Amino acid sequence: MIIRKIIYIIVLFCCIFNISKCMSMQNINSIKIIINEDIFLKQDIDNILSFTKKINNSIYPQLYSILNIKNTKDIIKHYIFLQIMKSSDFSFSEENVDNIIFKIYKLNNINENILKKNFLIKNINYQRYFNILKEIILINILKIKLVQKDINIYDEEINSLTNQLYQKSKNRKIYNITIFYFLINKKSLKNNFHNKIILLNQLVNILKNKKLNNNTKKYNIKIFISHFNIKKIILKNIENKLSKNIINYLDNSKKKDVIGPIYLNSKLLILQINNIKLIDNLDNEKVLLRFIFIKKKNLSNKDFYKKINNIYFNILKKKITFKKAAQLFSDDIITIKYGDNKNWILLNNFSPKFKKIIKKLKINEFSLPIKESDSFFIIQLLDKKNILNNKLFFKKKAYQIILTESIEKEADLLIYEKSQNMYIKNII
Repeated sequence: MIIRKIIYIIVLFCCIFNISKCMSMQNINSIKIIINEDIFLKQDIDNILSFTKKINNSIYPQLYSILNIKNTKDIIKHYIFLQIMKSSDFSFSEENVDNIIFKIYKLNNINENILKKNFLIKNINYQRYFNILKEIILINILKIKLVQKDINIYDEEINSLTNQLYQKSKNRKIYNITIFYFLINKKSLKNNFHNKIILLNQLVNILKNKKLNNNTKKYNIKIFISHFNIKKIILKNIENKLSKNIINYLDNSKKKDVIGPIYLNSKLLILQINNIKLIDNLDNEKVLLRFIFIKKKNLSNKDFYKKINNIYFNILKKKITFKKAAQLFSDDIITIKYGDNKNWILLNNFSPKFKKIIKKLKINEFSLPIKESDSFFIIQLLDKKNILNNKLFFKKKAYQIILTESIEKEADLLIYEKSQNMYIKNII
């Protein structure tokens, strides 16, 4: 009897040991997503997210944007499209996919050998990255094939976005902001998220000097953030260091605005706009000018001003063309030698005084006489362009943005439609 008990205990112990071992193995490689007959383990998904995050933190963030896998939802969509690809008659040669990847490298000035070395340093598996990138390219080709017939892009949309992009490129914003935030622990998200939103909303009211309730009246900003352990960062003269998500919130803001609460990157935050400087973005702008340069020489002031006025008003009254007046009266060497001084010049090369005058001119318009020491200039603006980013550039960019957004919208509808006939389980 005793022997039987001992055997029973040993067997029971072995069973418990094996069960716990199996359970621990299951915890390590637990199932995360099931799509039809395919099972995707949590570990694999975590590895993909970790892997894409490493790429984002490398010196190749543009590759991260091409991969466009930021969370589990993106991975599920990726896997669903792979399923759609399996069930369709879609095919595309591997060689063509490789060529597309190498074209992407070329467009982004990426050397594959250097990329491999950098990935090795960052402990990123290049072959794995390459395979995922191939899948993404195939998915994008499939998306276009399946949804392009449902996409309509209108000229009005393109023109509107072109103008927005063009106007935005003409100046840049320098921000001075204060960020108040809570760090959010995802494990305790349900417990304190709501309370933190309430606290940040109260802080918004304090910052806006709105009518406060009795509990909040006793606090000023400093005491409030200290009492509730709200973190604070002041960012001055920030232009390109803010994330795109935050810039999107700031784009239409103005000085003294308070924006939020916003949940972003494991932070619940509000933004206070202390100041915004608008700076003209003239670095790439060129202007085509013709000018008349008149020296005083031996003329008296009276005769000199009379000469200037005669030239100016004769052009204004169209008694003479600007070009002809320049040929007859301009004292600059280029006109004297070549008969015309028309030339493209970087706007940034001019003094602030001349920049201001030129910027106000319309095409073919000319300035009032501009005094400089013992001489005068009259400037005619013939044309202007941005070296890199002219209207055509922005029109192409606008079309590409609208097309991409339209494809993604239609692709989301397609995923929804196709997923109705799939077994999909996301095990949290």
